[in-house]
Amino acid sequence: MNETEREILRFVEENDVKFIRLTFTDLLGIQKNMSIMPCELEKAFSKGIPFDTSKFQGFFHEKAFLRPIANTLALLPWRPQSGRVIRLFCDIIDEKGNHTKYDSRNVLHQTIIKGKKKGYEFHLAFECEFYLFKNDTYGNMTNEPIDHGSYFDIAPLDQAENIRRDICLTLEKMGIQPLSSHHEAGWGQNEIVFAEDEPLCACDNFMTYKSVVATMASLSGHTASFHPLPIQGQPGSGLHIKIMIQKDDVWIEKNDFELKQLKKRIQNRLPEMCALLNTKKESYERVNHLDPHQLIEINHESVILHAADSMCNPYLAVSCILEALMDEEKKDYDILPACLEDAHKIAHDSSFLSSFLSESILKVYSH
Repeated sequence: MNETEREILRFVEENDVKFIRLTFTDLLGIQKNMSIMPCELEKAFSKGIPFDTSKFQGFFHEKAFLRPIANTLALLPWRPQSGRVIRLFCDIIDEKGNHTKYDSRNVLHQTIIKGKKKGYEFHLAFECEFYLFKNDTYGNMTNEPIDHGSYFDIAPLDQAENIRRDICLTLEKMGIQPLSSHHEAGWGQNEIVFAEDEPLCACDNFMTYKSVVATMASLSGHTASFHPLPIQGQPGSGLHIKIMIQKDDVWIEKNDFELKQLKKRIQNRLPEMCALLNTKKESYERVNHLDPHQLIEINHESVILHAADSMCNPYLAVSCILEALMDEEKKDYDILPACLEDAHKIAHDSSFLSSFLSESILKVYSH
């Protein structure tokens, strides 16, 4: 056991922590967790906690364990202060302690290692749009958005400012720095921007962000939706991924010819990446309304990808984006993770994945 793990054990004992949520993200980008008691934490660090993979689509009855990652600890501030709850992201390992192919966080980790060997380092920033809907008297989501406000509106047209405030304050308590928030163009649509970070931490923060948004909305009597097109006739919700690139210890900037070349590398691989960036058939209805040139842009020192949806698995999506950026020799190799074949099999709506290279999708992404 390393010193960080020992520090967490002391933290748990000294701060009245009673529940530890072991968290991971499935292949489709849905966050999952199980709670253990403090007496199990040392075992979790050393051997992992077994879980029944037969209940999860795509694992195909393989034996797996959740092993918490010590430097991902966060207190859940909305839970009681007496008998506190903490969260730890986890590796998904086998009986020998090796990462399984379903560990999407490790897929990204291996891509980052590969990049460092090539002289690349990356920082990411996410801008995530979402809708807020009213609940009925039973607590179920209705089709009625929280308001009929539009871009940058203020109260009373904007009925979500208190929820966005709660989201931002909660993120700060969890160590995530929000930068700005505002009402978006759609009825009940909102956006919060948070600070850049290295890829693994940025994706962890994104998953935390989605959890906080959903929780704060629920506590206010509403439901948050990250669906790409929840209201027909209203703007779709996207995930804007800002990528800052360092090559051989030098940050690549807007005027650099290389930054433009990096943009082209992503453009060339978008048709195959859309299987991970866009995980609903409505995703293509959303991007179809965009000018193809709006899908990727260069802004100051970064490449910004507008094609992704907030419902994607960020670890897999970012992994294939970074792989495309590092494809210096334009090799015709597969940038998609090995687990994608299984993701195809378990998609909620298999029609989009089974045909993600169909003519209609290629038409959207190949301009």
